[in-house]
This record gives sequence, C-alpha cells and structure tokens, in this order.
Amino acid sequence: MNQEIGEIITAIPQGCIFDSHFIIARLIKLHPSDYLLFAGSNVAVVKKTPITHGLLAKQLNSFRRRGVISRLEFQSYSENITGKPSKCACWIKQ
Repeated sequence: MNQEIGEIITAIPQGCIFDSHFIIARLIKLHPSDYLLFAGSNVAVVKKTPITHGLLAKQLNSFRRRGVISRLEFQSYSENITGKPSKCACWIKQ
C-alpha cells in the first residue's frame, strides 16, 4: 500500500493541503482491490474504517518522516467513504 499511497502523494502539487479522506477516496478509485486488501476484508469495509484509518496514518507518517509531507495542527471536515462528514487529519505536501 505504501507504493500506491506514494503515487497519490506524488501527484499532489507541492504546497497543497489534503486530508486523509482524500487519500482513501483516491485509493478506492485508483486501486480498489488493493484498498480492500488493505482494509482487511472484501466484506464490511465500512465497519473496518477506524482500523483502516489507523493503518493509513502509519503509512502517511512514513512519508512525514521522510520529509515528503507534514501533518497540520488542524483537522478537516469532509466526507468519509460512507458519505458522512467527519473530522480527519490534514497534511501538506512539501
């Protein structure tokens, strides 16, 4: 999943802010099979969203440690994969 997330981050212009929901939406659109494996099941992915968010955070932190992105102090309020608005982490591409 690291490679797929890296491709998405690479496509984000430098200096742009994005949130974790954006990364998940792009993963589902560009790599749906890989996302389902990452989420841990082909069934009930929505119920596994909190677990998946935790795994995604670990992946994004690996890019943060390499100086590719930085986590911002504030959160966004955007749609999750169920279409419901919720808070999530914001990042900026370095």
